[in-house]
Amino acid sequence: MYQSSSGESKYSNEDRQEKDHLAVGEDALLNAMAKYKNADKIVQLNEINGRDDATSHLVKYMHEMNRNLHIPKGFGFVHRKQPVNSIDASQTKITDEHAKAISQSLDRAKYVNKLILRNVGLRDDQGISIIRAMDKQVVRHLDVSYNPLLTKKFYDELNLYLADESCHLERVEIEGNNIGDRVLHDMVQAMITSKKIVYFNVNRNKIEDAGARDLAILIQECPNLRLLFLHFNRIMGFGGTEIAEAVKNSKSLQVLDVSFNSLCSNGRAKKKEEMTEEEKTKKEEEKAQKKKPKKSATVQFGKGTKPAAKGFADLFARGFGESWCEAFSQNKSLLHVDLSHNHLE
Repeated sequence: MYQSSSGESKYSNEDRQEKDHLAVGEDALLNAMAKYKNADKIVQLNEINGRDDATSHLVKYMHEMNRNLHIPKGFGFVHRKQPVNSIDASQTKITDEHAKAISQSLDRAKYVNKLILRNVGLRDDQGISIIRAMDKQVVRHLDVSYNPLLTKKFYDELNLYLADESCHLERVEIEGNNIGDRVLHDMVQAMITSKKIVYFNVNRNKIEDAGARDLAILIQECPNLRLLFLHFNRIMGFGGTEIAEAVKNSKSLQVLDVSFNSLCSNGRAKKKEEMTEEEKTKKEEEKAQKKKPKKSATVQFGKGTKPAAKGFADLFARGFGESWCEAFSQNKSLLHVDLSHNHLE
């Protein structure tokens, strides 16, 4: 099913704003084809009559494609099973011509508040031109996940956008871009400046303990933050403890995913040859007592005594785990948490 988001259509000028973006099926497809054939004429007529602002983003996009002798792609200007407020180019290779055409037409899309550019091979120059064309008052959701070619140059431009007080961008997704701690630090500072962020997805970005500290600050300083996704990163015990402390005091965070990190690890693998003589003796004693009934290893908070830690690794894991225990016992806002694959005891 196709839906047209054009501003001009077969309908009269009086009702085109109300009806054209609701066209579906064959009508919408025929409408888009007509705009592709007549885009240049429509743009020229509007310029002659001093009505350049009346040119819709669909016509402007088609016009830019024609000028560059490039075949247009639907993306979101003509929708297939997507809401009319979304431009979605996911899984489609974006060329320089497409990026330029999108940026030239974005300022005409006054009701498009969702821009999805997921896994499109986006480069810095293409991404920057699109960021500069985004309406700060309108766009709420930006997804540039799985575009690892983007560098600090692009994120610097995005940070300027995020830090602007007039910016209303609430949802940012940069999953799988390998940004690292340094770029994340600058992005968090920009988000703290505007305090508008509600949803932040930084999965699979090689974030380590330094970046975790910045994320802890983000949780504390952004009162609207509701959802935070951090899975498949490199956050270890000390960085995880910083996040746990922030979670403990948070009154807004509702969804937290920190799976596939190392929150209960000090980062040093325990090798057999490094085992102390005391640990070897304990193992031998355990073998000798196999026939005796085992006592429950469950720890009841406030009662009894915790079992002795087995070396430094266990002490570290226990300390890191207790910081999360304290966070969950005091936090009153969380609805969903994923801590899987974090070396928890």
